[in-house]
Amino acid sequence: MYFPAYKVKAEDLLFGKVEVSEESGLSLITPWGIKIKRARLLGTVVDKYVKTDGTYGVINVDDGSGVIRVKVWREDLKMIENIKEGDIVDVIGRIKERDGEVYITPDVIIKVTDPNFEILRELEILEERWRLLKSGKKPNEEISLKERIVEVLRREKKRMGVEEISKLLEAPMDEIERLLRELLAEGKIVESEVGKFEVI
Repeated sequence: MYFPAYKVKAEDLLFGKVEVSEESGLSLITPWGIKIKRARLLGTVVDKYVKTDGTYGVINVDDGSGVIRVKVWREDLKMIENIKEGDIVDVIGRIKERDGEVYITPDVIIKVTDPNFEILRELEILEERWRLLKSGKKPNEEISLKERIVEVLRREKKRMGVEEISKLLEAPMDEIERLLRELLAEGKIVESEVGKFEVI
């Protein structure tokens, strides 16, 4: 069965809820309550990795709201062979999840050369959200500060201290420190050196 690709922001995938059923497989419920199986994400490639044996590759796509990994295997590696860091890409593909990470396996990756396309996509998503608001829909709940801490650590890909995280998220240092301790206890992050944290 064919499922249309829904235009999303990275945050829709990062903070959505994954559902799996025997009948329909994996779906994701966005914070706006929209159930999707395929996504269309526009953003900048901030990192690329291809395994030396040619069996696996990944690009990290950042759209300003978060970073999503786009993973390809074997014959699909040709989709990213001409993609490099700094390229703007429009990714259309299936939503997948493993070990708590939501990612995309692409059906197609389009390299975008006109930067105005980013503005157009942003307007399209804002228009859709405005339509949802007018129809009475609202985001299920605000993204928790704890989730935002994890996303910042994942996006920045470096060890970060309480003060730096506090400034980025514009949140009180004592609250950031408390939540970091909770995340440590939950095993979601590590304190790789005194006062410096990173995701596992």
